[in-house]
Formats: sequence, C-alpha cells, structure tokens
Amino acid sequence: NTGGDYIHFVGPYFLAPTLTLNPASALNGSGAFVFMSGLYVSTGQTLTLAAGVRFKFGPFTNLDVQGTLIANGTVANEVVFTSTADDATGGDSLSDGPTTGLPGDWSYIYLQSGSSASVLSRVRVKFAATSSNSSVYVYNANPTIIDSTIESGAGGGLYVYSGAQPIVQRCHIANHQLFAVHVDDFRALSGMRHNTASGNTGGDYTRVAASSVGGAATVFPHNYIGPVLVVSGGLISTGESLTLQAGVKVKVTSGTLSCYGSLNFAGTGLEPVVVTSLLDDTVGGDTNKDGTATTPAPGDWYGIIFTSPATGTSLVRHAHLRYAAVGVTSYGPEPMLN
Repeated sequence: NTGGDYIHFVGPYFLAPTLTLNPASALNGSGAFVFMSGLYVSTGQTLTLAAGVRFKFGPFTNLDVQGTLIANGTVANEVVFTSTADDATGGDSLSDGPTTGLPGDWSYIYLQSGSSASVLSRVRVKFAATSSNSSVYVYNANPTIIDSTIESGAGGGLYVYSGAQPIVQRCHIANHQLFAVHVDDFRALSGMRHNTASGNTGGDYTRVAASSVGGAATVFPHNYIGPVLVVSGGLISTGESLTLQAGVKVKVTSGTLSCYGSLNFAGTGLEPVVVTSLLDDTVGGDTNKDGTATTPAPGDWYGIIFTSPATGTSLVRHAHLRYAAVGVTSYGPEPMLN
C-alpha cells in the first residue's frame, strides 16, 4: 500500500471505555500503530498496551492521558512510543523508504490530572520533545513509571509540576537537549528513586524550581539523579517544612533559600549536607558540563534566610554552606546551628 501498511487511528479519541491492544492487533503482526492526529485517553477510559506494542506518532502530535494508561512491557519486549520516521521500530510504517527518527519528531506524553492509576512499566519513549517541551509531562497526578527509558528528545526529559507526586523508579533519561528531570515541588521527589541519566546536554541531573515546598518534604540522596540536586532558589512557606537528610548535596543556580516555616539539615559528621554553587565542580563534578569555563565565587547564590513569622523549629546540623553571599541570615526566628 503506497500510503503505508499500517492501522491509522484518525482520532484523537476512542469511544470504548476500555481498550486492549497487543502486537497481533497490528497489521502483519508488527505491533505498530500510527497516530497522525495524536491520541486522547479521556476520563473514565482505560487503554492497556501489551508487551511489544509500538505507538508511532506523526509531527506535532501527542499522547494525552486523563484516564488510565497501562503499558505492560517486558525486558525482551518493551512498549515503545516513538516517531513515524523510526523504521527501526515496527518497520517502515509509512512506506516512504529508509528513515531514521530524530529528536522532536513528535511532541510528548502528557499524564494529566485523573491519570494517577496509570502504570508504565518497561516502556521506551523516543524522539519526542520539541525544543520548548519535554518528552513526558506529569501534571497534578501520581502515576507510576518504572524500569523505563526516556531518550533522544529535543527538549527536556521528564517534567513534573502542579502538585504531581509520581512514582518514578529505576528509569533512565538520556540524550536530551535540555535537563533530565524538572520538578516544581520538593514533595515530587518522594516517589523518585534510583533513576539515572546520561548524554543530556543541559545536564544529567534533577532540577527543582520550587516557588514553595507545598507541605512537608524530606529529601534523601536516592531521590534525585546523580551526585547533586540542582535548585534555583526556593521558598518554605508558613506551615511548610523541608528536611535534607544526611549526604544530600545541593547546588544552587542563584537566589535564596527563604524559610517562613521549618528547614532542617540532618547531616552527620561522615555525611554532611552540602549546599553550594552550581559552578562548584569539587562537589559532584562538572554538573553544568562547561569544563573549566566557569569557577565558583563568593556570592554565586545569596544564602539561607529565616524570616518571621517562622513556624516550627529549624536545625542546621553538620552542614557545609559554600559560595553564598551570606551563609545564614535570621530576621527574628532562632534556628539552631550545630
């Protein structure tokens, strides 16, 4: 067939409350399904994908999930979300001759509010994320993504925001033009464990851009990718608390850690909590991947400010604060420095 030997979902909607797809459902048993208009899983709908299913998306399309997406890949037979140009996955679906997928060929997977029952296990996401997007978004939901790979995107890897607290474990984020993982809430780190990253031009790290903690949050070293957590300042509002456990290393891009609630550094003599400049390569290596082009200096970030009316008790114990303008400032509260 000149136009392509595939099943084309015109979409982006399907009407059945539940739908299960397996490789045998595709033409020629290739497992490949092509979406030129994207796909939308509505509230109350469940889409289940068996091992070996390959979803291939055309330009500017995305997989939008407000219901439930279940992807049951295996080590030998992953569920793959990729570009229609990716002939290495499911063959030459468009019958247009040899083509290779490229970063940014399609948009993203969007796990929205209502998708918390979704489970993506042993999946691979390839060639998504235009330069201003990320390959996978999680918005105000708590889905599960485990033992999976997100790779080769033109933007970021994983973007978690608006109160989302997904379970993301043993995943690898690779070869994106921007960061590996972005979260806008320290609490989002609680379900992230033992993830890795490589080849991301913007940095192989987890980045927190926290306008507030959002409640109570505790951070362990296994909650973020690599040796350091990158933070662009932060605000601990009244009634909120943030605890950094022993061994946590934070690099601050700029700005201030401002505390109106409770901030605790639970370091030990052997494993202090370290907060330093993004440019400090002596802690966790060359995080921003600029070699020796930049070096840290006093004032790279402002410092920690405790401000009234602070709620709760703050303890800064066994902490190393480096390259700040002023390490600790207190306007009224009495944090304990030990």
